[in-house]
Amino acid sequence: MLVDEGKLRWDDAVIQHMPGFQMYDPYVTREMTVRDLLVHRSGLGLGAGDLMFFPPTDLSREEIIRRLRFVKPATSFRSRYAYDNLLYLVAASSFRRSPVRAGTVS
Repeated sequence: MLVDEGKLRWDDAVIQHMPGFQMYDPYVTREMTVRDLLVHRSGLGLGAGDLMFFPPTDLSREEIIRRLRFVKPATSFRSRYAYDNLLYLVAASSFRRSPVRAGTVS
C-alpha cells in the first residue's frame, strides 16, 4: 500500500527510513532494502532473534531492533531463504518512523 501510494519504494535503503538500523555486517546495514526486510534473504538463520520477543519478554521493540546488530548471520546476504520474524518487526518500525510517513501513522 505505501509503495502503491508512492510513499515508499521497495528498493529504498532501510537506513533511509530508520537511520539507527544496524545489522552485524556494515555492508548489509548499508545495502539492506525494504524488499530485503520482507523476503527472508538477509543472511540471518531460520528464526534468528525470535527468542528476543517470543515467548513474550520485557524487551521493547527498540531494544530488540538495537540487539539485531549482535545477531551473526548464518549465510551470506541475499544468498538463501531462511524465515525469520525479526525483520518484519524492523519493517513495521521503519514504516512508522519514516520521515516520509511522519505524522501520518500513529
